Formats: sequence, structure tokens, C-alpha cells
Amino acid sequence: MKPLRFPLRFILLTAMLCVSVVPIALFSYWTIQNALEKEFAAVHEKHLLLAHNTTAALDRYALDVKAVYSTSAQLAQNHHFHSEQISLMEQLNILAFAQYDISGNLIERYYGQPALLPQSLSEIGMIPTDIKPEIQFSKIHISENAPPTIYLTSVDPKANIWIAAINPNYLYNIQKSISFGDKGHAAIVDQFGSVIAHPNPSWEQAGKNIAKISIIKQMMRGESGVAQFYSPAMNADMIAGFATVPTTGWGVMIPQPTSELELKLKDLKQVTHLIAVFCFIIVALLSWWISGIVVKPVKRLIKMTEDLSHHQYPLPFKKDDSLTSIEIDTLVTSFNTMAEEVDRGQKELEKRVIERTEKLHKAEKQARHLASHDLVTGLPNRIAIRADAQKRIHRNEPFTLLFIDLDGFKPINDQYGHQMGDRLLKAFGERLQSKLGENDNIARYGGDEFIVLLDTNSKESAKETAEELLTYTRNPFAFGEHKVSIQASIGVAQSKPDTRDLDQIIHDADIAMYNAKKAGKNCIVCSSE
Repeated sequence: MKPLRFPLRFILLTAMLCVSVVPIALFSYWTIQNALEKEFAAVHEKHLLLAHNTTAALDRYALDVKAVYSTSAQLAQNHHFHSEQISLMEQLNILAFAQYDISGNLIERYYGQPALLPQSLSEIGMIPTDIKPEIQFSKIHISENAPPTIYLTSVDPKANIWIAAINPNYLYNIQKSISFGDKGHAAIVDQFGSVIAHPNPSWEQAGKNIAKISIIKQMMRGESGVAQFYSPAMNADMIAGFATVPTTGWGVMIPQPTSELELKLKDLKQVTHLIAVFCFIIVALLSWWISGIVVKPVKRLIKMTEDLSHHQYPLPFKKDDSLTSIEIDTLVTSFNTMAEEVDRGQKELEKRVIERTEKLHKAEKQARHLASHDLVTGLPNRIAIRADAQKRIHRNEPFTLLFIDLDGFKPINDQYGHQMGDRLLKAFGERLQSKLGENDNIARYGGDEFIVLLDTNSKESAKETAEELLTYTRNPFAFGEHKVSIQASIGVAQSKPDTRDLDQIIHDADIAMYNAKKAGKNCIVCSSE
């Protein structure tokens, strides 16, 4: 069989094109995959941060609800349940509150419409003997006669059952406030995997249980992180950051279709493919030119050999030194140019990396500051002050807690507006802070409430400091042409050597503050008085 033979230029061109196609294809694939990995990495960071921030907000809400519920139960037991407590409940979406006996039958409804509370706990599927002394959040209850409801339950020492009905509007608002891309959203489930808040209305209204989905199982185990899964609601593969609310066990996930991430790279893919095609054309032209340079002297040599075979003596073969010199010069010049470009690019990349790192550190520092400080006053927030108090308890360091509530703050808000109210809160906090010692701490606890931790366990010293703060804050605050006067009621509670329950200390100070308001406001009451 006669062997196949091809022209040398064809062989060289084919070889160079084959060699060039592989790196071009690999570079295109690497560029797209690298961009996709960076996009997924950015989603991991943003979605997980958003999930943790959302669970932190829900945990603060749950703690507030538990505090108001506990206070309401104690006031009701002491026959002191009043309209101010109802106002607090309404602010936290607690729509009903009642007492039941050990058999689960209604004893007394203190607040709320009858439809929101059953005559018997069996009507809402609750078994009285299963209700524990500690405060617990129930699963989401769905019925035809009442809106979706979450129940708060506990048993007092007299074996009476206390139940509060919570409307999950706050959770709905949190869920609806998170939306990005075309289908990026938030979803909130209860501790049993039933939907509380979800962009799918039918799932939300039915309280659909989605506990079989892998990411829901992880949340029910109290885990947090980032995971990919298939969403039946969106009919798409999703990537989501997820976290769990410590107080209630609710799960929060922030999912987004993975197709949206790939869609962001559509332009990059088109540009990359165009560049690959352009590079292939350039390589083909260069390969044709280079192969011509190689083949040309070979053809000349063949021609000279043929002439010699015919006894024709050609002119001597002249070496084309100019061509060789130009190639070398061009190669050296191109290499130097390339090296300079690479060096310049490397320096620019390092500069950008440093700038980006500084921005990330700054953003991280700002995020940590926002997580532990109040946006209005700039003071430490509820989380920070509780952490400080817990550290003192852990180190057995005695302290006194002042629970301060402004008297008549709402009329000032109504008269001058919320902007003036915020300025007053900030000025009030700064005035308090200026009178505290180096080891004392102050925080805005919420609304017009402040907490001060005094580095003392002396009742006389603490009361003297509280009197100084109260006197100092009575001076009017000047805001331009407006002068605003505000007073405060202060509740005082002190830690004890065996203190371990921070909530009880805060509760004692809170009760003392309410007693100060009952005593005529603008005064100080200690929890032991």
C-alpha cells in the first residue's frame, strides 16, 4: 500500500494549529470556571452573612417576646395586669393572652379576641401534660377560623398554663424585605420544618412542611452554612446561606437560583468565545506565515537540487541573515515587552489586592461595629451589653444594673417628629455616658430604654450614681431653636455572688423601673425596695 504523503507546509500548519487549539480551549474553560467559582464564593459570603443577620434580628425579637410574656404572666398572677402591658404586647404582635388549668381548659382571657384563643388546648392540638415550665414557642398553627398563629406556652408553680398567641407579621415583614436578583429571596420555617414565611403564598398559607429537604434538615439540627439543593417551589437548583435562631429553633435560609449566577457570566462567556475564535484565526494566519518561512528555503533547496540533477549549475545558495536577525530582534523585543507587561500587570494586581484587602478589613470592622452598636445613638446595643454582663457574671465580678426608661418620650416624638426623637436619644445617651466611670458601661436596650452597668455592688454607691444621672439628665437639651426637656424612671438591680441568670437581673431592674413609673415617674426604685 502506497504511504500517504502531504506537503510540508500542510503538515507544519496542521501541527501548529492542533498545538494551539488545546491551550486556547483550556484558557477559555479556565477563565469561565474561575469566574464562576468567584461568583459562587461571593454568594457564599453574602448569603451566609444575610442569613446570620436575619437570625440575629429574629432572636432579638424572640427574646423581647419572651420578656414581655414572662412579665405579663407575673403581673396577671399578682392581679396587676394593666393596659401598658397590653400596649407592649401589641407592639410585639402578641394578639392574645390567657390562663388555662392543668386539664387545658380556659380559666381567664386577659387580652385578645376570643377567636384567637381556644376554649380548650386540645382544639389546637396541644397536650397539657406536654407543656413545660420553661417558656416555649410552638410550631406554626394553621386553621380556617384564625390567622396563622404561633403560641407561647409555660406552666407556673401552681400548675396553671399560660398561653400567648403571636401573629407572625414581623416574620412576614422580615421575609418580604429580602429580595434580590430575579428569584433570590428569604424563607423562614419553624423548628419542625413547617413554612412560616415564604414567597410561595400557598405554602405560607398552608404552613407546608418541607422538613424532608436536605437544607431544612440541617437547620432543624441547629446548623448554619451554605448549601445547594433543589427547590420544588422555584423548580430550580438553588444555593442558599442558612442559619438557626437560637431562642426558638426557627430556620432562616437565603436561597438564589444557581442559574442566575451563570446568567451573570453570559457576557463573559461570549467575550471569552470571541477571544478564543479571534486567537484561533490569528494563530492560523501566523502558522501559515511561519510555515511559509520554513518551507521557502526548503523549496529553494529542492529547486537547486533539481537544477543540479539536470546539470544546471545554479547560483550559490545565499543565507538570509537579515531574516534571522529580524526574528531574533523581534523575539527579544517581544519578550522584553511581554516581561514589562507582566511585571506591570503583577504590580497592578498586587496593588488591587492590597486595596481590596483594606476595603474588606474596613467593611468587616464596620460590620462588627454595626452588629454590636445601636445605629441611632452609637452606643452598644442589646447584644453587646448582655455580653458584657455575662462576662462579669462568669468572672464573678459584682455589678449593678440600671434600667432607664424615658418619661414622656412619645409626646416629643409626636410633636417634633422621629428625627428630633433620635437626636434626643443620642444626646441623652451621650450625657449619661459622660458621667460614667471607666469600668462602667451603657447601652441602648431598645426604644427609649437604656441599660447602665455600674462596676459596683454597693447599694448606696449605685443609688448615688443613679441620682447623679437623673439630676444631670433633667437639664433641657438644646437642638437649634428648640429646647427639649425629658425625665426618666430608673430601676436598680444588683448582682449577687451566686447570680447566674442575667435575664432575672434585667427583669428585676425592669420591674423596679415600672414601679418607679407607678410611683410618679422621674424617680429611682431599687428591686429590693
